[in-house]
Amino acid sequence: MRKRIFLFIILILVLIFASCSNNSSQGPKENLAYDTSIANSVDNSTEEVLEDENDVEEETDGPSVSVSLGETGENLSLPNRYPKDVIPLLDDANIINVNDNDDAKALGIIFKTDKSFEEAIEFYNETMKEGTITVQAEKDDSYFIMGAKGDLGVTITISKYEGDKISILINITF
Repeated sequence: MRKRIFLFIILILVLIFASCSNNSSQGPKENLAYDTSIANSVDNSTEEVLEDENDVEEETDGPSVSVSLGETGENLSLPNRYPKDVIPLLDDANIINVNDNDDAKALGIIFKTDKSFEEAIEFYNETMKEGTITVQAEKDDSYFIMGAKGDLGVTITISKYEGDKISILINITF
């Protein structure tokens, strides 16, 4: 149940980030604007699981939004359009979720790694060194980077769970 709640929260963040990046052909910094109408609809919504357990529908006073949680499992394949030359994965990545949404021009993956929290942070700070970091935050059990690299919007969340295990969420908007 905790895993489903965690994935649901991550997907809400993906939707908010993806909708912000679809505002027009503005540069990456302008695309990071916060849309309060989306946040309000998320706050006032209820979750209903559809026939496919990976689909979730949000019900609000207005039209409903259907969201796919993507493919889940162990050692999943990276989508062909994932820009691994721009945002590489750690070498021991065990991909557990792939959410490839062409309509929103967004792609999200979650993977587990045996690397330490500090190693993961160092790797993705080095990866984003040639990009632009607009938001960066660190707590004892999580690290967050939001920015742009090339023409891509990038969000990377590194989290500790069950002690020292590490999971990493990468969202890319095209």
